Amino acid sequence: MNPNAILHRLCQIAREDGYDPEAMFYTAHGEANAAANTPESEYYDLGMEYYGKMQLYAAQAMRKPGYLAPVVFTYPNQSNNGDAGQRDIAIKAAIKRIAEALPNAINLGPIYQWPMESDRVHPLPASYVMRGEAVGKVLKEYATFGSIYQPLRIIDVTLNGTEFVATFSEPVVRDDAVPYGQSLNAANAEDGMEWFDNGTNIAISTLVYEGWRVRGTLASVPTGAVEQQALRVASQATPATLMNGPENNAGSLIRAQSPGWPSIFDPSYINYKWAMPQSYNKVRQG
Repeated sequence: MNPNAILHRLCQIAREDGYDPEAMFYTAHGEANAAANTPESEYYDLGMEYYGKMQLYAAQAMRKPGYLAPVVFTYPNQSNNGDAGQRDIAIKAAIKRIAEALPNAINLGPIYQWPMESDRVHPLPASYVMRGEAVGKVLKEYATFGSIYQPLRIIDVTLNGTEFVATFSEPVVRDDAVPYGQSLNAANAEDGMEWFDNGTNIAISTLVYEGWRVRGTLASVPTGAVEQQALRVASQATPATLMNGPENNAGSLIRAQSPGWPSIFDPSYINYKWAMPQSYNKVRQG
C-alpha cells in the first residue's frame, strides 16, 4: 500500500468535487507487532516515524504546508494470551508514548475489544463492519462532546479466607444470553473470571452480583501471600463453530449494567460494555 499516493488521489477527487479536503488518521492496536513480540521501544520508534510521515503526506496532499493531521490512537484494555498479555502491554505502552509525543495526536484509550489473531481465528466479515461501527461511535462522541471511552475495569479486589470481593468501575450484571464465558480454564472459572494463587489456578465456586461489586467464593484458601494473588477476566477459547459474529468479542459473562446501543448494521444486535480480558494483581486483605 502507498498511503502517500492514496492521500494525494483522495484529495484530488475531493477538490474536483468542489471540496476543501481535510485528512485525519485512526489507528487501532498494533496487532501484528504484538504477535511478533516487537519490543516497546522499537514499536515507539516505528510509530513516530510512520505517523509523522502520514502527517507530512497529508499536508502535501492537502496543499497546506503547516497542517498537522490528527492521529487518533486506541489500544486493547489488556490481554491474557499465553504470556499474561505482556505483548499487548508492551504495544499499549508504546502507543501511549506515541500519543504523548506526536503533535496533534488524540488518545481515545482502550476501546479495542477483540483478541489478537494468534489467540483466536478472527470472526466473519460482518463483525469487522460492526467493530468499525463501534469505533466510529467513540470518535463521534469525542468530536461532539469531548468524551473519552472508559472500559469496564476491575478497580479493587479484597480477599478474606476463601471470600473475595471485586469492585468494578461501573455497576455490573451477569448476562448469559449469548455464548460467552468459555474460559481457557473452564473448569476453574466462573462467568469468565479466574483466580490465581502465586500462578496456580484456584477454582471459583460461586459469584454473587451486588451492583458495583461481585462477591466470590474460592474452592480453597490460597496458600500464597496476598501480594501473590490475582483475579483476572480470562481470554476465551471459543470454538470456531461459534464464530458467527461480534457476539464472541467478550471475555466473560459480565457486562456493565448501563443500557446498550443497537448496531446500525444489524439492529438486532445490542452493543454492551463487557468486562474484557484483564488482570488485577493488587489484591488487598479484606
